[in-house]
Amino acid sequence: MDRTVMWAFIGVGALAAASVVFHDLGDITDRRPLFSETQPVDEQQLHDRLMAQGYSTVQITEDQGRLIATALKNGKKSRFVIDSKTGQDDSLFYDDDD
Repeated sequence: MDRTVMWAFIGVGALAAASVVFHDLGDITDRRPLFSETQPVDEQQLHDRLMAQGYSTVQITEDQGRLIATALKNGKKSRFVIDSKTGQDDSLFYDDDD
């Protein structure tokens, strides 16, 4: 009986952790690509594209060949990581922890 209760708690904890992770990924995976073509992108192009899609308070920094933008849309903060050489979204793969 004690093992059953222990495994039940472990299972509930794992489900709770997975739901938090997938909820956070929803912001990244639900949005459409900013650039459909593969070509270099600069800060101004990224800023203009985000503004055109209804984002405001756009802030962009550069790190290791990637443009990192934070912006607000409908009161919700979003983060974008764009490869400046290809224009592709690297948000799922970028790790800013050094």
